[in-house]
Amino acid sequence: METDRMWLELTEALRERLGLEVAAAVPLTLGWMNRKWRIRTNRGEYVLKQYHRGRYTDARVPELRRALGQQQRLHEAGLLCPKLLERDGRVLHETASGERFSVMAFCRGEVPAQGRLSPGQLHHLGRLTAEMHRLLNDGTLGSETRPQSVLQSVAERLDYLDGVELALREQGAEDAWLRIVESHRETAAFIDIAELRESPPGWAHRDLWRDNLLVEGDGVAALLDFDRLHYDHPEHDMARALLSGCYADGIYDADRAAHFAAGYRTVLPLPEEAEERALKLLYWIECQWWIRPNMTREGEGPPVQFREEMAWLARRFGGGRG
Repeated sequence: METDRMWLELTEALRERLGLEVAAAVPLTLGWMNRKWRIRTNRGEYVLKQYHRGRYTDARVPELRRALGQQQRLHEAGLLCPKLLERDGRVLHETASGERFSVMAFCRGEVPAQGRLSPGQLHHLGRLTAEMHRLLNDGTLGSETRPQSVLQSVAERLDYLDGVELALREQGAEDAWLRIVESHRETAAFIDIAELRESPPGWAHRDLWRDNLLVEGDGVAALLDFDRLHYDHPEHDMARALLSGCYADGIYDADRAAHFAAGYRTVLPLPEEAEERALKLLYWIECQWWIRPNMTREGEGPPVQFREEMAWLARRFGGGRG
């Protein structure tokens, strides 16, 4: 019943605020907590996105508005990302009861399979990623005092993993789960935090993985979902895109990854050491996201894929067993 009420409110707001009459709607399953629909209206096809109040509290709304505003600016600058519908200069809208939503152009294309981007798609993705970074860091947004992602010290990471192990033991988890934690504990000793801190800070997408890409032919059709945009590490974007495009079934295709770097360098300089540092940076930031006490209950979906990537990165950088 709550869903029916919300849908009625959304369609009423679409009609009153944006002049859209919904003729048909198909739910889209990608995304976390937020809800999306592909809608056919009197003005064409769009994607309607409703923002979950638990994920986007009132305190986070200014960040969301900024992110959507930047998506619109990037689109207007020619980047391949969806145009948002505006009303009175606003791209984040509300229903009568305060449900927040946005409406953006529906983009043609397919979500790529994990690790299967072609050399041409990777080159194009590298160029688009660099163009996005160039525009986001052109001075319009200024800068902040520190990146959003705080890099733990090795001691802090070991303390965190000790806590995960303790929680798993209290759950009665099988030894295989404890070995996963141990592999990341071993890898932590090989990570040079000073090297990671050399990664230049800047405004970044922060969620540039395959579910937020559309491909068509031998190119990229669109970059999607800028909701997490923040001042952070642009190299994290690079690493996430590289893993989505080049890593599958325990193998990372470095030859294809070189096409991403070549595309990036058509827009911005990229040091030779950037790829390796970016992958280490992603590992250090995301390990604590996916190696967690409740991972024993995550048997499918993105957490499983990301946990597998953490295992591979642990083997690559520290000799962990994964």
